[in-house]
Formats: sequence, C-alpha cells, structure tokens
Amino acid sequence: MFRLIKTLIGLFIIFGIGYLFGIKGIKFYKIPSNSMEPTLVKNERIIGINVSPSDLKRGDIITFLYPKVSKKLLVKRIIGLSGDTVLIENGNVFINNKKIIEPYIKEKPVYSLKAKVPEGDVFVLGDNRNNSYDSSIWGPLPMKDIQKKIIMIYWPFKKISLLSTRPTFKIKVKIPLHKY
Repeated sequence: MFRLIKTLIGLFIIFGIGYLFGIKGIKFYKIPSNSMEPTLVKNERIIGINVSPSDLKRGDIITFLYPKVSKKLLVKRIIGLSGDTVLIENGNVFINNKKIIEPYIKEKPVYSLKAKVPEGDVFVLGDNRNNSYDSSIWGPLPMKDIQKKIIMIYWPFKKISLLSTRPTFKIKVKIPLHKY
C-alpha cells in the first residue's frame, strides 16, 4: 500500500511539473531593478507563467521586453486596462475618475499625468513610483509585448510566497449620503 501511495505521489509530481513547464510555460526571472520595491526587491527570484491578454487584470504583475528600453526585461504592475483613463495628481492615482487605494507602493508619486489607454494596450507602473521607468514616462504598453504574469517569489527562501491573482488594490467609490 505504501509503495502504491509513493508511486502515485511521484506520478503526480511528474505530471504537475510537466503541466507547469509544458502547458503553462513557466519561466524564472531575477528582479533587475528597484522599481517594484517594496513588493519585489532587486535580485529576488520570481516565477512567471503564460497568460492570455483577456485574463490580465488590474493589479497583475507582468514581465515584458519593451523596445524603447533596448529590449531590456522590465517588471511592472498593471494599473490601467484598454479603454481606461488614468489620472495621477496630488500623489493619488485615479482610474476612470475613481481613486485607487494602493497599500503596496513605496511612496506616492510626485508627478502628474493623464492618459487614455488605447485598445490592445495596458498602463503599467512600478510600485516604487518615483524611481521607475514605466508608462508614466513612455506611455501605454502594447499587450503583445507582455511575456509572463508573475505568480510567485521563490528566492530568498524567507520570502517565498504566491502573489495574489486578484487585483491588489481597491477602487474607492464615494457614495453620497442622502438626508431624508
């Protein structure tokens, strides 16, 4: 009985690894800069998987090779999706005129901008807003340039964790109170 369980566990591990490397297209990365602090720190190791553009959501962390950066790997967070209007002013980020709460950023942005995200593009920012080469500088990112969605930190061991697959920020909606 023990041998059967051991064999089944071995087969599960083999098929699991095969699935992840074959179908999901796992890739391992080393964080190249401090632009995603405090979420991801330079030299940490992360895992990315293939993802369909239709599955991308606000808050997802992605990797891409952006041509304007000499084909250098960048890692950023998706803030705006196709059709969104992104406004940054007074240290706050607004998506379609709704303020988003961003507990993951290092510090509030000290710049202002307004951008409409074209169809087929996303708007990406680093969590280290004032020290990040991102859409605030070069504009929206074509979805076709996205390589992987980051799902996990695996090194250093003390920081091993899955990154949320849900949006990591909340949109703050102001609801007017009516007096009766």
